[in-house]
Amino acid sequence: MTVGFETQLAWWSFGPVTLSRVEPAGVSLPRGERSGELSLLATPRPVTFVWQDHDAPRTLHVPLGELGLSAATVGRAAPRLAASPLHRLVARHVRDLARDADVLSATPSADALGRVCVDLVRALLVSAAGEEPALITQVQTHVRRHLGDPGLSPASVAAALAVSPRQLYRACAAADVRLEQWIITARLAAARADLADRHLPIAAVARRWGFKDPTHFTRRFRAAYGVSPSEWRHRQ
Repeated sequence: MTVGFETQLAWWSFGPVTLSRVEPAGVSLPRGERSGELSLLATPRPVTFVWQDHDAPRTLHVPLGELGLSAATVGRAAPRLAASPLHRLVARHVRDLARDADVLSATPSADALGRVCVDLVRALLVSAAGEEPALITQVQTHVRRHLGDPGLSPASVAAALAVSPRQLYRACAAADVRLEQWIITARLAAARADLADRHLPIAAVARRWGFKDPTHFTRRFRAAYGVSPSEWRHRQ
């Protein structure tokens, strides 16, 4: 016999990440984890976490490309999240985000909160996977802090971190990170979030995130998302 039931789906956008909640009407879903713990539900794109609460579970969806980690690293971390000393910190962050999602997702800081999520999740996964947050983490931190710099490049990153380009590329290869593509992907994601503000000219958004040529920005945006920046803005 098949038993049907209605569900209520709620979701909130925080820049690069999405928080969602599924509430079954009149049905108790089984809980596989203890309340207050994070579990990694799946490791494809995006990386999806489940946070178990006393009511409906929340899921946090983080695009793998935003993390700058290999699928192998995520896979190693999946069964070890609770053993990481960062687990409680990240779980509290997700809990607080879920508790006040309606208010927080409507604030101008929603995108920044999402980027905090990305940084915390990355640190948790690296820790749970048993990897040292060595050079690759320094690279990713530096890139995120300088995304708007049009001069950001592998050469500038290597110089800022006082390593040779060869060391830089070796660290990126070990983490399965294509640095140039990761920089472009992160810039486009940040620009897409800003395009929701219709008061900002598209050319200004492009410059803010390191694209000196608006035509180049439009071409890259269309290649990544299938529409031009103006078309994407019109659909919002």
